[in-house]
Amino acid sequence: ESTTNAWAVADLLEPYVAKVVVSNALATKAIAWAKVKTDKVDARVLAQLLRCDYLPEVWRPDETIRRMRRLSKRRMALVKQTTMARNRIHAALAQCLIHPEKPLFSKAGQRWLEQLLQSDTLPEDVREAIRHDLDLVRLLERQIEALERSMA
Repeated sequence: ESTTNAWAVADLLEPYVAKVVVSNALATKAIAWAKVKTDKVDARVLAQLLRCDYLPEVWRPDETIRRMRRLSKRRMALVKQTTMARNRIHAALAQCLIHPEKPLFSKAGQRWLEQLLQSDTLPEDVREAIRHDLDLVRLLERQIEALERSMA
């Protein structure tokens, strides 16, 4: 069944069998309806569905597509982490009743934030937290840029 490691398992099995078929798990409802659920029973049902040409097979991407999917998923995770760090910075400022006048992650907003971090306006623990999250944002942005170059 198509899962996280389906293609790696299919690649391992390929030299030993005539054909590897990867099935869409959601579309293979016959197994979900079975009263007895074991791997042995599931394998038998899958084999019978395949024999009768009723097994919904998924398209098998080539290695280039698989690589791009991995890179895309990695990029998506890094973007999500960047957003989380940025949101923490916004929240830390809001807790101190400070609202930026410009978009915080624009060049002007970054200059404003750097000036704010140099002042005594924020408690030291808040400044420290914001600095850590800013460092994380910058690191993640560099990683995203590197990934995007690799994807291009």
